[in-house]
Amino acid sequence: MSGIKDQHELNEMRKRLYSRGFDTEEEEAPTLTDIKVDVARDWGTTPAFRAGQQTSTVPVTSEVSTTPEPVPSKGHKYRKFVLVGSLGVFALVAIAAAAFSYLGTNKISGENINLNISGPSTIGGSETMSFQVGVTNQNAVAIDSAVLVMKYPKGARSVTEPVKNLYEERITIGTLNPAEAKNIPVQAAIYGKENEQQQIEATLEYRITGSDGTFYKVAEPLKFQITSSPLLLEVSSLRKVSAGQEVEITIIAKSNSPKVLKDILVSASYPDSFTYKQSDPEPIYNQNTWMIKEIKPEGSAVIKLKGQINGLSDSSPVIQFSAGASETDNQFIVGSLLAETKTEFFIESPFLKVDISIDSDS
Repeated sequence: MSGIKDQHELNEMRKRLYSRGFDTEEEEAPTLTDIKVDVARDWGTTPAFRAGQQTSTVPVTSEVSTTPEPVPSKGHKYRKFVLVGSLGVFALVAIAAAAFSYLGTNKISGENINLNISGPSTIGGSETMSFQVGVTNQNAVAIDSAVLVMKYPKGARSVTEPVKNLYEERITIGTLNPAEAKNIPVQAAIYGKENEQQQIEATLEYRITGSDGTFYKVAEPLKFQITSSPLLLEVSSLRKVSAGQEVEITIIAKSNSPKVLKDILVSASYPDSFTYKQSDPEPIYNQNTWMIKEIKPEGSAVIKLKGQINGLSDSSPVIQFSAGASETDNQFIVGSLLAETKTEFFIESPFLKVDISIDSDS
């Protein structure tokens, strides 16, 4: 009852305040009630009452925060980028390492094959050269069907019977296991002129399991010099001749070997201006090829050749001579050269040259 009294006094006071020129309506006092209302226990939606109970909806208002969400700083973005990049690089390195570890054991590289030739740097002509070819497989797997291909200088010959010219020789090696090394001894008779530079080459052909291709490894060539020739060739004749004049040429083959030289072939190459007449001994082939059966140490053999020189005045025809062992498949061709020389003629004019000078004062 005390509350009703207080409300009545409040209404009376309000009438007095608004009594000057304003009509105020008396507001009805709110009526209190004892009905219980179940409200939400959280800040979400209003819960529904159990079935059979009185329901009442209490509006729930949610306040929207006006505080802005924090924006990531550039420093945070940079650190995140570095972290992601580092993880990516690490993953790539790990993948590459795994791939190399897996594939590297099955890969064959020519860089892992060592091929070299060892031998003397000088040799006498027609002497036998002994040298060695070394092959080492440093790959993790074997190589198959390995063949050593040797290439010799012109005139080289085999040291076994039957004697044959050596141009290219193939030596079978077979399989080379990982870390296996083989040394192949090789011999060849080397021919050449004194102070001539020559070389021997070596190439390794091989295959790998699961491939039909052929791979190659080339060695540094073995270079050497011919210090002396077992045979010296000298020629003598007139130097100046007239057109149509007959000349005599003397060819001397001298031994420079401690051994007996046998079956030495001497060959001449004539210019068009030379006409063969005769020789002693007689040629064995085509008027320009002679055979010397034997020359003893420090001995010599002589060939005398006669012919006619024709040609224009002031021309210089040349005759080339070569000597050595014949080809194994053609006895009339010099295959292993031991010596060579030449003779040159100068054809003089048949007219007398007179120097006539005119005095300008006369």
